[in-house]
Amino acid sequence: MKPSEAVLLKRALLLLGVVAVCGRPEPLSLVTDPVAACQCLDHGEDTPVCGVDGKTYASACSARCARIAVAYTGACTEAPGLRFSSCKCPQDIAEVCAVGDIDPIIHYITYSNSCMAKCDDAVVLYDSACTVPYQQVRQLPVTA
Repeated sequence: MKPSEAVLLKRALLLLGVVAVCGRPEPLSLVTDPVAACQCLDHGEDTPVCGVDGKTYASACSARCARIAVAYTGACTEAPGLRFSSCKCPQDIAEVCAVGDIDPIIHYITYSNSCMAKCDDAVVLYDSACTVPYQQVRQLPVTA
């Protein structure tokens, strides 16, 4: 197998959730439970991140192992969504599927409406909840 083919295969398997890669590059390996198999090496320099689920993770790798997209670098605030408190969005629910620049890996996120996606600097892909595997559901606080 050519190196380029191996890279493509690894990416495809990652997207399907068949392999797990965190921390340092590891040889390609098939696993039945990628979340349980995912391990992050402790370098003592990992920066905490806030996941889109409002929980603080020790590192971006730890968040990826939990299949949670990184919302921002640093510990989560006590009030989830405080980072977006300047946004003024309506309370209507008109779900959209969007993708944002939140992590090196593409994460599809379902937002309550397009305004909330824009507040999160996400790009709306289509009107309705995301239908891809391993998406996150993001509901930002509403300020009317």
